[in-house]
Amino acid sequence: MKRSEIMIIAVVALVSVAVAYAIANSFLGSVASNPTSIETVDKFDTSFGEVDKTIFNSDAINPTVQIVIGDGSSADTSTAADNTGTTDTEAE
Repeated sequence: MKRSEIMIIAVVALVSVAVAYAIANSFLGSVASNPTSIETVDKFDTSFGEVDKTIFNSDAINPTVQIVIGDGSSADTSTAADNTGTTDTEAE
């Protein structure tokens, strides 16, 4: 390689770095030009206060109770593909 070719490669590399820096700086901006204030928490309170009596009462529905439709003595073995509603024991 000749000296002129090495010099051209170095100049192109420097210009490329300068252009990339200018583009990145325009997208991201500088840190000093965009000051940001952050809200801080002074005290963290762990108490809940008064609960809503319309939701938390003795007559409310308990979602943890198992619900059984029918008498619950036999399991329905029909699948989505077998849409007739019959079980294996009823088909015989």
